[in-house]
Amino acid sequence: MYVKLFFNGIGHVYGDENTVFLFLQEEKGMQFLSVPTDVETINSIKKYVAAGEKNKDTLPAVMWKLLMQNDDRLLQIKIDSIENGMCKCSLFDMFSRHTYELQPSDAVLLSIISRMPIYIEHSLFIANSIVPMEDNAKMVLPISQMNDTLLRKALDKAVESENYEQASKLQEELNRRKQNKQ
Repeated sequence: MYVKLFFNGIGHVYGDENTVFLFLQEEKGMQFLSVPTDVETINSIKKYVAAGEKNKDTLPAVMWKLLMQNDDRLLQIKIDSIENGMCKCSLFDMFSRHTYELQPSDAVLLSIISRMPIYIEHSLFIANSIVPMEDNAKMVLPISQMNDTLLRKALDKAVESENYEQASKLQEELNRRKQNKQ
């Protein structure tokens, strides 16, 4: 069973403008998935979203139109896995059964351009999704969604604030990732 995700917005880690995320929302709007990316990609997506109809003659939009006019293919954008805080995405051609790997930020941009959802297996979504806090202004990232740099920053903050239980969990995750790389 798959969950359909749609682009919802852009966010960053409080106090760190360089750690940025694209947020995908499931159809019911109750849970989100964060996709880590870079500031340059965020700026490109912001420009694309802000331009609206003016985007119809941009290269990504034109290429999408050409592909869909000249082909009866059925395509799906998918998140195949999430490893060490990074999404592995693909474009699946249901006609040829071929899979093309995509950068996560490109998968989101293609979803915006094509107005297609991004599909993710239900169990993978549940394991990595975020539920907004009551005020909807903050979200807590699951450890699985944090890259190594973000984990180290969180570890430093946990030690600094003497939250040793949290620090222990973060250190265990960093050790697990280091062991998996070997």
